[in-house]
Amino acid sequence: MIKKKKPRELISGENAAMLQIFPLTRDQRCQQQAVKIFSESKTEFREVLHTTLSQLISGLNFEVELALCQGWGTDFLSTEADKLMMSCELPAANNAKAYMAIEHMAVRHLADLCLGGRISHQEVSRNELTVTELRIAIRTFNRLLAGLQELISGHKSLPMAQPLKQLQALKPFSYVIFKVRMLLDEEIISWFLNLPVGLFPQVADSPALSESQQLPLLQTQWQQFPVRGRVVMAEKKVNVRQLQQLLQGEFMPVSLQDIASFRLGGKQLFSGKVAQEDGQLAFQVTQTQE
Repeated sequence: MIKKKKPRELISGENAAMLQIFPLTRDQRCQQQAVKIFSESKTEFREVLHTTLSQLISGLNFEVELALCQGWGTDFLSTEADKLMMSCELPAANNAKAYMAIEHMAVRHLADLCLGGRISHQEVSRNELTVTELRIAIRTFNRLLAGLQELISGHKSLPMAQPLKQLQALKPFSYVIFKVRMLLDEEIISWFLNLPVGLFPQVADSPALSESQQLPLLQTQWQQFPVRGRVVMAEKKVNVRQLQQLLQGEFMPVSLQDIASFRLGGKQLFSGKVAQEDGQLAFQVTQTQE
């Protein structure tokens, strides 16, 4: 009786969410380390952003929330609303660029708060931002980024951010992406910040090797490993016809070499000679391979 193999059970979505994810590549491990630092310092991040926004918008009570985007929040560039994307080089991250993406409506609300302290609800038919709105968005991004850079690395200087002509896709595993939500009494203004992984301190994958550990294996630890080698005294290539003749009992002339080779796998390690010692064949190394 043939037993049927039991099909493998699929993991449900709830159980899959509980499984630990192991990063495979170095980029994934670096991003995981950066995400860990962000999660552990989330309160400090929120305080820096709240302080910076309070300096830009005086006399207004609001709260700041941060939400890490992993998968579900990284598709914000594909939504239909008009958006502004800005970039800025970070000296503390070897001039890697950070990005901020914000909808035009959110930019107009920020401009209203910075200029008059109240959000205007008038309908706007234009698709482009005014020069003033664009300047306020750039200044907001610069100030927020400068505060975060100083918090993470202690570096204060920062070049001026630049608006991008078109939205730019982000390289996978190269950024820590989080959503900033500014909670007012009756309004919520939100945008996305994308910090390069290089801004966050990284832990080395493995401890530094000592000088002896950096030497090739054959120069340090090869004596500890058993190997199976062979001594080649004669070698000759044959074709199929000659092989058939051998199978029929014919002889093939073979001449022994004066110098035999010692081989490990397909690599020749030593050369030497074969002699007799105590009635048995023995091999003596006469020349090593460079």
